Amino acid sequence: MRTLTATVAALSLAADAVPAAAASQAGPPDTDGVWRMDGYGTVLVLGGGALQEYQTTSVSCVKGDTSPQTGPGTYATTDGSVLTVRTGHDRDHALLAADSSVGHRRLHRLNALPAGCARPAATDPRSAFDVFWQTFEENYPDRRSGQVRPGTHMPGPGLDASVKKFIEARDLNDASHRQDFGSGRITYADLPGDLGYLRISGFGGYAGEHAPYTAEQAELDRALNTVLTPGRTERLQGLVIDLRVNGGGHDSLGVRIALKLTFIVDTWVSDHYGDPHAEVHSHRPGRTVRIGQPTQGVFSDVMDRYLPDGLVFGLPDEEYLTRTEGTFDGTGIPPQLIEPVFTKEEFAKMRDSAFDRAVNLLSGRG
Repeated sequence: MRTLTATVAALSLAADAVPAAAASQAGPPDTDGVWRMDGYGTVLVLGGGALQEYQTTSVSCVKGDTSPQTGPGTYATTDGSVLTVRTGHDRDHALLAADSSVGHRRLHRLNALPAGCARPAATDPRSAFDVFWQTFEENYPDRRSGQVRPGTHMPGPGLDASVKKFIEARDLNDASHRQDFGSGRITYADLPGDLGYLRISGFGGYAGEHAPYTAEQAELDRALNTVLTPGRTERLQGLVIDLRVNGGGHDSLGVRIALKLTFIVDTWVSDHYGDPHAEVHSHRPGRTVRIGQPTQGVFSDVMDRYLPDGLVFGLPDEEYLTRTEGTFDGTGIPPQLIEPVFTKEEFAKMRDSAFDRAVNLLSGRG
């Protein structure tokens, strides 16, 4: 089955992912104590049945979220994720992983909570502004101003709903077996010519508001297992993956979708391939072509920060680099084939050039 992508969203793949088996191991009792997180301006206190966050800068320490302990070394966050803390090669180094993420964060043990965290923070406007300023100074990636790509708009529910209605009326008019999953954020349909269409408008929001990550994952798995059956994948000659108007979400859900569409040879069974990764990248059944416009150019997770006066703000604090130390932040990942995407003219003339290009390419018509 050949796969084409009508356009791509920012599907962030973090490096140094924690193996699933390791992340699920129960943390030993010696994880209790005070830990400083490497690179995120955060101190954690583990013990007494909870994980307590402190958000630090060189001039401040503000108490953050509290996550109750759910098991040895595991803690439930307010957003429905589960954190796992496990020690590394010695008791003074540990890793923190979230089940909704593909990466981990390094922790270094401290002898005690920093002195600034033991006294109440000043709540006057000037002090709050100092914390705000210093948080950006110490955490915001070193980027030039004006990094947002002109014409980029953060997709919202209204745009998603109108685009979905347009696609159903225009692109899927002759489609069969159309099904919605994940509160309407996932749509599948069979297109004429033994082609498939899979639309994903976000990597989350599948199981309702405040649903835990495990429920989001279960709903995604249900959708993929329902539509990508062995019989269908054997029959399909190509698949259009539509990631336009995609607001992002959990990295691990994006990876889960990619894994569902990846063919891997078990090297324990066959010695023909020396490396399953080589199989994936060099011998996959068909190439993937990106069609449309550049992605939004937003890769970093948003770090939520509290001010002493109770206000909350967020900022990105990560930068994803290519093998050559380049970045797509701001500019976005470019398509291989450029087509307009949901412009006023496209809507007015009832056109979807990116979709048509994908279908024609998969059908051998260019």
